Amino acid sequence: MGTWKDIRPQFLPAVITMFLLLQVLFLVNMCYLYATQFRSTTRYRNFNLLYVDYDGGGVIGKSVTDAYQQLRGEKFPTLLPESSSKYAQPEQIREAVCRGDYWGAIYTADDGSAGLASALENGTSPPTSLTYIWNGVRYPVFSQAAVYSNILKLIETTRSTYYTNNGSSVAASADLSNAATLKAFLDPIQAEEINIKGTEQASILYTLTGSLLMTGYIWAFRETWGQRESRFALTWVTMWLLMHTNFLSFDITTALIPIQFMPFLVLTWVILNVASTISPFELNPKFFRWGYALPSHEAYQVLIQIWSGGCNNRLYRALPIMFSWWIVRVPIAVDAMQHRCKAAVAAQEALDHACLGGQSEAKYTATNETVTPVRGPGREHEQNGDSVEVVPLRDNGLGMEPSK
Repeated sequence: MGTWKDIRPQFLPAVITMFLLLQVLFLVNMCYLYATQFRSTTRYRNFNLLYVDYDGGGVIGKSVTDAYQQLRGEKFPTLLPESSSKYAQPEQIREAVCRGDYWGAIYTADDGSAGLASALENGTSPPTSLTYIWNGVRYPVFSQAAVYSNILKLIETTRSTYYTNNGSSVAASADLSNAATLKAFLDPIQAEEINIKGTEQASILYTLTGSLLMTGYIWAFRETWGQRESRFALTWVTMWLLMHTNFLSFDITTALIPIQFMPFLVLTWVILNVASTISPFELNPKFFRWGYALPSHEAYQVLIQIWSGGCNNRLYRALPIMFSWWIVRVPIAVDAMQHRCKAAVAAQEALDHACLGGQSEAKYTATNETVTPVRGPGREHEQNGDSVEVVPLRDNGLGMEPSK
């Protein structure tokens, strides 16, 4: 080991270089993460909502379309009207949302306008005019912020457009002195919610245990979030596959990459996977959709399907991608382990060779030197007054004798 004066010329540049590289690493990763959400509210239009008018073009259906024209824009989901012949039953609409074809749906009740007119005329409670469907377990934060809240906004605007289009004529003809009629007039658009699945929660053996614990704490704190016990096992298996894939990735990189670069790789890998799951790709710039190829994104798609009871079926894409990551990494991990073992054996052999070389040199030195007592004036002697002097040996052809 050298002194600080000897080490300093190499130490300070290395520390400064690593400091700068870490700053660049965090800057790049954080820029990537935040760029996925950059101006995401301006891409709400990428959320598609299905609209089916079973009312046959009545005042309620017209109020819905007029309301959408007022709200239409980048910050509002796209309302896609479809004919009632394509979706003959409301169950088909729910299945379309369940499959993930749409983020939500809204449909008018059959003869809803006639039912509302009858309630205003006869002084009865207004019937349900609109029904909206959404899946609360599919990216819960963004489903509530971009889908659910905007559906409610659409319903409120529908009430306003109803008053604009029909308020004067209804007020002139209805008996508003009747309490039931007045209630129907003040709240003419009754809406019913269908939330497919609400959410209220916030080595092989190693990954098996880790996935079990992760699934366990999700189940332990699910509170009133109703999930069947069979979904516990499905969640566990999905987590296990994802964790083992990540374990193999880190096992391979630690065998092939110098350890000083591991923080850069680990942080980048984590950020890329988190960014692919933190929000729907409909809200991200198109560049970030390469994240479909990352295992964490596909694992989350499988979990959405499990937790929502089979909805948002993306197994045709998710399972091939996840198993591709795993299948490719298993043989590479075996080769990486062989590489690690060979490197360790070579390092041990080099160390043993260095030790043997040092022992041979020491033995040779000891063989060619002898120790003889020497007396000399002016020296301090111990016991018999002898001091020690090293005298080299020389070969005279008949044996070894001290040099003179």
